[in-house]
Amino acid sequence: MALRRFGKIKPDTCDFVSEIFHLRNEAEPFFLNIFKNAKAGSLFLFVDNSTAKFPDWFDSLIKRSPIDVIESRSVKMKIDDTSEEKSDLGKYWSKFRHPKLTADIAYRICRKQAG
Repeated sequence: MALRRFGKIKPDTCDFVSEIFHLRNEAEPFFLNIFKNAKAGSLFLFVDNSTAKFPDWFDSLIKRSPIDVIESRSVKMKIDDTSEEKSDLGKYWSKFRHPKLTADIAYRICRKQAG
């Protein structure tokens, strides 16, 4: 399997599992390997939309790993500052004009257990 080439990688990680959810059977061994081989104390951040199947899948991975959940929430995030600089959006600003200013997100802050 191609995912094994990452071996004993020890990163702190942040991934959008909704983007790979359709590949979860192939991705699961990769994430379990990262969680198992991470250095004790490593922090992991999960941030995605709050559609239940995405955080539920992440939670199922954590439950099978030596990882503690420090904080777990689903919230409505709102950007109140409409004067925020938008030029970095480039061609997307001219295409969409008014970016979404609210989002329903789920997040988990996790830590690898001590050895």
